[in-house]
Amino acid sequence: STPSMCPTCWRAPSPWWIATPEDVTASKLEWSSLSGGSERQLRDVLGIFKSCGDTLDLVYRQRWIKELGFEEHWAALRAIQDNTS
Repeated sequence: STPSMCPTCWRAPSPWWIATPEDVTASKLEWSSLSGGSERQLRDVLGIFKSCGDTLDLVYRQRWIKELGFEEHWAALRAIQDNTS
């Protein structure tokens, strides 16, 4: 199924889906999980946070972190963020 927040860009003859920063964040956390905790993916997420700042939909992001079971990776990300701040 298609995420509800993804805007659509129509180009004939088929639509192109554009991922939101929140969706990319969820994907990066998934890739990190599948690769055994890839720090590179977590650093990419940090980059998204730094570049998007307050424009991120935090409720949406938190919902997907919990729903997809990425709490452990989220905690690792927070630790990296604390060490780089």
